[in-house]
Amino acid sequence: MPAKASAVTVLFESQFLCMENNVAQVAKSRELTLSGTATLPPEVTLRLLSETDAIAKRMTRQIVAGTALGDQRFRSTAYLRTVTTACQDAFRTLVR
Repeated sequence: MPAKASAVTVLFESQFLCMENNVAQVAKSRELTLSGTATLPPEVTLRLLSETDAIAKRMTRQIVAGTALGDQRFRSTAYLRTVTTACQDAFRTLVR
């Protein structure tokens, strides 16, 4: 007799090998909410903002190293400055 399988039972030669449902269940459903604001202590904010330029340069190096763009225009000084400025703006926005 051919084997038959389902989510609840497994039949093999007319014998039940598994009588359980193997689907995972969540014990409780949780409400997912986003915090309206998340604030850092003022001294941390000041420190991060004072290091924005250095952090943006590191971010730019990581982006350039991790991106394989064949066109040399993406390696030009003007393009890299644009990426660095975008990183600075994004980081300042994130910290504030």
